[in-house]
This record gives sequence, C-alpha cells and structure tokens, in this order.
Amino acid sequence: MNDRTFEIALTTVTIIVLVWIVAGIALLLLHPVAVLLTGIAVEAVAGIVLLRLWGRDYMGRRF
Repeated sequence: MNDRTFEIALTTVTIIVLVWIVAGIALLLLHPVAVLLTGIAVEAVAGIVLLRLWGRDYMGRRF
C-alpha cells in the first residue's frame, strides 16, 4: 500500500465514522453513547489495520 492509498483509505474511514456518529445521534438509531463508542472502536480498529498494512509495505521498501 503506497502512501497516497493509505491517506485516502484512512480519510474515507474517518468520514464514514463521522457520518455514522452524526446520523446515529440525529436519527436516534442507538443510544448516543453507544453510537459514539462504536464509531470510536471502528475508527481505532480500521486505523490499526490500515497502519499495519501500510507499515508492512513501507518496511519492505528499498531506499
């Protein structure tokens, strides 16, 4: 995964999580605390997975 792909993927995940939090609270899908906690959890897990994929590729590069 190159740097630009990582940047776009992480930005996309962040936007999706923010939309989830705002829509979840506005539409009362779940309790607001549950919406916030699930959003934070998804952002953390997705961020860790993307960082791991990017880091694996980055460490394999020859400079």
